[in-house]
Amino acid sequence: MSSKMGRPVKTDSGNRTVNTSFTIDPPLLKALDDICHRERRSKSDIVNEILGQFVKDHSNGNDSCKIDGWVKDPQLQAMPNLMASKEAWASYIKKQERKHVQKIIECSQFLISEGNLQLGNFKQQEFEQRREEEKAARLK
Repeated sequence: MSSKMGRPVKTDSGNRTVNTSFTIDPPLLKALDDICHRERRSKSDIVNEILGQFVKDHSNGNDSCKIDGWVKDPQLQAMPNLMASKEAWASYIKKQERKHVQKIIECSQFLISEGNLQLGNFKQQEFEQRREEEKAARLK
């Protein structure tokens, strides 16, 4: 829930809203206005949703997205996202030391192994589901 006619209202979390301001590039604002109109949502709703996700992703409690490591270890290197293009990974790997590339290979092999196990589980579940469906069809 957002402010209506300048009066603060309670949000879904039970807190009252707070007015704030920030600068935004005019073309970005135009695009946001278009999206708000199309989705019939307020800018406040969209900004709150996006900021909420950003805070969640970068808070201390989210180990998968922590960025605190750079504060503690200035030598820490960012890597391409797991789903990045092959070109991005090739470019990244070419710039790395041998021991780092070996660690990437080791982690990749683990992911492949775990992925294959999971695919095997999916296949087993599909097989069992088909068998149950065939059994049910024979009983009809």
